[in-house]
Amino acid sequence: WCDHQGYTGSAAFLREHASEELTHMYKLFDYVCETGALAVLGALDAPPITFKSLADVFEVTYKHELSITGAINQLVASALAEQDFSTFQFLQWYVSEQHEEERLFKSILDKIATYKEKILAIKSKIKSALFYPIAVIVVAFIITAVIMIFVIPAFKDVFKSFGADLPAPTLLVIAISDFFVAYWWAIFGIIG
Repeated sequence: WCDHQGYTGSAAFLREHASEELTHMYKLFDYVCETGALAVLGALDAPPITFKSLADVFEVTYKHELSITGAINQLVASALAEQDFSTFQFLQWYVSEQHEEERLFKSILDKIATYKEKILAIKSKIKSALFYPIAVIVVAFIITAVIMIFVIPAFKDVFKSFGADLPAPTLLVIAISDFFVAYWWAIFGIIG
C-alpha cells in the first residue's frame, strides 16, 4: 500500500521491519525444535490492503504489535506456570523486543500527530495572515465601486458642460465608470 501511494520511505521501513519479524519467528522455531517439539505454523489471516492514510497504516501496525505483546505475555505466563524456566528465560528476549517494537511504532504515531498539528497551525496562520490583505482589497473595491458608480457620473456631466475635448485617461475612467453603472449587478455577482 505504501509503495502504491508513493510513500517509498515508509514502504522500505516496513519491508525491513517485516524481514526482522521473520527473523524473530525463525528464532522461535529454532528454539521449539531444540526442545524436541515440532514447530508448526498455523494459518494466518491476510493483512489489510486498504488504509485511510499513512497514519492508519502505522496505527494498524501498532495495534498488531500490542496483540503480539499480549501473545508473548501469555507464553511467559504459561512457562512460569509450568515452571519451564528455560523457556521463560528464552522468552525474556521477546518481552524486551516487544517493548522496543511498541515504543518504535508509538513514536512514529506521535511524530505523525505532531506533523498534523504543525500543518494545522500553519494553515491557521496562513488564514489569519490573509484576512487583513483580503479585507483591504474588499474595502478598496467597494470604495472604487462607489466612486465609479456615483462620483464619476456626477463629474461626467460637469466635464461635458466645459465643451472641451477630454484627455484619453479621463475618457478611459469615464468608460470604466459607464461599465460599472451598466453592469454593477454582474460585477458584484461575480465577486460576491
